[in-house]
Amino acid sequence: MMHRTPGEEMIELLTLCQQLQSEKDGLKRPVPRRPGVAADEVMDGFAQRILQSCAFAASLDPLLDLQSRLADVGRRLEEQGQLQTDVGDNYALAALTWMELITGTGTAL
Repeated sequence: MMHRTPGEEMIELLTLCQQLQSEKDGLKRPVPRRPGVAADEVMDGFAQRILQSCAFAASLDPLLDLQSRLADVGRRLEEQGQLQTDVGDNYALAALTWMELITGTGTAL
């Protein structure tokens, strides 16, 4: 069994959702992530929303990786005494806020 990423699983579920809704509606909608729309396919509001949601899901995996890496940075900064966090704080957000303060590129939360 091949491991799928969260983004890939979301796209698979969205595609299934569209397929089931299309069968119920008696419409042929374009398959998400396939380029173009065939002459016999309907690009209605539902299909557009699925397509947009699939685009968001496709960007999820790199964002999850970035969040994980930022959280690691936050934990290291805390270990080095450069960052203080409370129980339940988000290490990734704390690290980003710290970097913004150090570089003068953002505002403190």
